[in-house]
Order: sequence, then C-alpha cells, then structure tokens
Amino acid sequence: MREHLTSPLTLGDLADAVGYSPFHLARLFRTTVGIPPGEFRTALRFHHAKRLLIGEGLSVTDTCFAVGFDSLGSFSSRFTSLVGVTPATFKRLPELVEGSTPTRPYVRGADRAFDGVVRGTVRTTRCSAIYVGLFPQAIAKSRPVAGAFLTTPGPFELLGVPPGTYRLLAAGQPPGADMIERLAPDAGTLVGAAPAPVVVRAGAEVVHQDVWLRPRYATEPPVLVALAALSMPQL
Repeated sequence: MREHLTSPLTLGDLADAVGYSPFHLARLFRTTVGIPPGEFRTALRFHHAKRLLIGEGLSVTDTCFAVGFDSLGSFSSRFTSLVGVTPATFKRLPELVEGSTPTRPYVRGADRAFDGVVRGTVRTTRCSAIYVGLFPQAIAKSRPVAGAFLTTPGPFELLGVPPGTYRLLAAGQPPGADMIERLAPDAGTLVGAAPAPVVVRAGAEVVHQDVWLRPRYATEPPVLVALAALSMPQL
C-alpha cells in the first residue's frame, strides 16, 4: 500500500497479491489492524499529504494531485474531516504552533452537558508532549470526542464525555521533536491504546485506563489528527 499510494488499488488487487479471497482478507485485515483496508490506505495517503504540505512545501493544489486526487474540493473536504483542520490551516500550523506551545496541562472537554468521565494514567519515560483522546475507531483521526494534553507522563482526566463506546488512544513526542514530527507524526512519536474499548455510560466514571506508549507498529495506521493543534484552544 505504501508503495502505491496514488495508483488505483482495489481490495481484489490486494487479495490477489497475498492469495486470499477479498472477503477473507478484509475480515483478517480488520481483525489485525482495527480498520478496513480501504480506510488504512486512505490514512496513508493523507499522512503523506501532511508531510508534503509542511515538509516539502507543496501548495494545497499540488499536494492534492500528488496524493492521487483530481478534485481539490474532495481532497480539502476529506483532509479537514480526517486531520481536524483545513489543508490551508495545516500548512500554516508551523508558524502558529511555534510560539504557542502550552507550558501546563491543557484539557479539552467534549460537551459539559454530558457527565461521563474517563480517568487514567499515561506511562512512558521519554515524552514531554502527550496527547490523549477518545475516538470512535482505532485510528486517531479528526478531533477526539474528549482529550487531554500533558507535558509529563502521569494521570489524565477526560470530562464531558457523551455515552458511547470509544477507543482510548495516546501519542507522545520526545523533547526536541522537530515541527514535521510534531504535526505529521512518524517514527519519532510513541503511541499507545487502552487494551479494550472504553464504554461510557451516563453518570458513570470509567477509571484506571492505563496507556503505555511504545513505537508504532507497521500494521498500525498513522496518526492523522494534527496533534499540536489539539492543545491550541483557538484552533
């Protein structure tokens, strides 16, 4: 998939390459990775788009075509949905983030009309910027339902969580991470997840959700959400 980001690639093509039926491959892939093959490939394409925008300095239009889209409107809409900000805003994030890195923990609540609470602890030894969030799926895309930013490993509290079933995901970056790594995380970012889905019920607390951070496996989707933007209330 990584070598054919812009080429037409169907589930049948993938199944033929590994010798499985499309149905069996789709089921096995989702069981192993947590999301369908098509969604995983989409994540790879937009992760590449993020790096082209801020690492290679491509324009939004050039990036759109470079990752295989022929409609700028469709590309921009999908990018915004997955990353949490528009491509144009994402391209400006390095200058916006540079002078506004939080110096204390910052908590983002989902909706204070809800009273669900999730508490836990992030465990790691090498990170100075840690993002924790509740997501509908096992992929960090768009903005989390509720999230927290920590400057050191330790306890977190997610407030205002509506009832539902979520995946608790976290990403941590070491001191001195460059701007590309901070906004389009790759090998330098540690990731982790609660071992099981988090079920939030009205008026109840979900506690003891420990998350251990580690290097991302090749079978895991990239972090799509613009991490540094999560700790900036103005975005």
